[in-house]
Amino acid sequence: MDREAAGPNTNPVGCPKSASRHQNLCGALEWAPFVLHTEREAFELRMKALGIPEFRITDHTEQGKLVPAASRAYYVPVTYVQPLVSNEVAVGFDLASDQTRKLVIETARKAQSLVATARIRLVQEPEGKSNLVFWYFYL
Repeated sequence: MDREAAGPNTNPVGCPKSASRHQNLCGALEWAPFVLHTEREAFELRMKALGIPEFRITDHTEQGKLVPAASRAYYVPVTYVQPLVSNEVAVGFDLASDQTRKLVIETARKAQSLVATARIRLVQEPEGKSNLVFWYFYL
């Protein structure tokens, strides 16, 4: 979104600001595709070839460390995030590795509509909480 077209009540990625607190209502916009386990290796190689040399699908441990994702039927890795600054750690994180997020992903996929979680911790904000919204659609 062009900054001029977004207007004064949005941040650089087009998210509205709270009028009362002058804070961003969303800190980032993310795109996370559905990747089958059988496609994982090819997907990770494709992301590396597209300019993300360290890309890998990851899980978040309870200690806050990112590790290669465990084997499962499918993954929903964050592949694009804007702005990237301060959100780099989210790239590659498998949203389906967390049960709360996975439930919302499954609900949105089945309903094919916009679904939001309750307040949850983001991997890029270990001390804070934020809302995550998933919108699943078919092309």
